[in-house]
Amino acid sequence: MTSYQLAGGTASQDDTFEDPANNIDCSTSPESDRDRERRLRREIANSNERRRMQSINSGFQALRMLIPNAEGEKLSKAAILQQTSEYIFSLEQDKTRLLQQNTTLKRILSHCERKGQTKSEDSRLPCKRLRRASDTENTDQARAIPNNTIKSSTKDENDNNITEDSLLEDLQKELIDLRCQLEKERRLRISLEEQKQKFEADLNELKSKSHHNSNKALAATRQNLDTIVQAIKHLEGDGLECDETPIKFKSDVLGNNSEFTSRRLIV
Repeated sequence: MTSYQLAGGTASQDDTFEDPANNIDCSTSPESDRDRERRLRREIANSNERRRMQSINSGFQALRMLIPNAEGEKLSKAAILQQTSEYIFSLEQDKTRLLQQNTTLKRILSHCERKGQTKSEDSRLPCKRLRRASDTENTDQARAIPNNTIKSSTKDENDNNITEDSLLEDLQKELIDLRCQLEKERRLRISLEEQKQKFEADLNELKSKSHHNSNKALAATRQNLDTIVQAIKHLEGDGLECDETPIKFKSDVLGNNSEFTSRRLIV
């Protein structure tokens, strides 16, 4: 083997030994660490965004379950929010209607109570009149008054009292039921309003974040384009310098040859 081949072999061996070192240096460079950090941050941001979207979707699914007559329909998020607002408005109207019914029932109840009091007073007045008439008239006529009228009046009073009591009990039951329904509707309306506000806040946050991410992407693309343009300009400048160097070399060689020929002629 010649010395040239030995030198080539040693050079190739040196290159082979130097390549892993270079690879190690490249792998442990700060740029690779930055890339790793960026990748980790991107993964964390993507996971957080995925969780947020899952929570928003689950909330919209819950709203869709609460909306009546919405099964089997494909609704967008805006449509779901609109239908929830309409449902809340209808619940408020039902609430006002029930309150009006409650007030009317209270009026009826008070009117019935007043009627019962007047009837009791009217039933007491004939008894007093009969007593006064019996005092003024003869004792024989007073004894001749049948006891059936007194018994019938007492029966009528008892019947009136029973009917009034039953009406009062029915009205009280209806009032209790209406109050329970109003309380349930009020709680449901409050929960729906809270969910609506939460989802609107989440949507606004998502819109702002998407706008921010789009601005970042545009800035990154612009920066990449600027770097590409600068690299192209740099490459074009290197090419022009390479084109100029052979011309300068040729002119220098021609000048040296002319000087050498002139010296030979002088000698």
